[in-house]
Amino acid sequence: MMSNYALQLEVPDALRGRVFATDVMIATLAISVSLLGVGAVIDHVNPRLPIAICGALTLGYALVWRLITRRLPPT
Repeated sequence: MMSNYALQLEVPDALRGRVFATDVMIATLAISVSLLGVGAVIDHVNPRLPIAICGALTLGYALVWRLITRRLPPT
């Protein structure tokens, strides 16, 4: 939801559809790659390791997103 809000504020109307499509494509690709990666290693390692790695990556992404969007006006 926050990425949609930020994109609506920053992207010109003429490009908005293409940018939203790219945003959804990247999100879907990231989900697919993470599922494939975890599925490949889950039988070979302690399940806590991939869960911890996925959690850390999500937290890192959230931190980067916050740093990038901190200049946007509050809702």
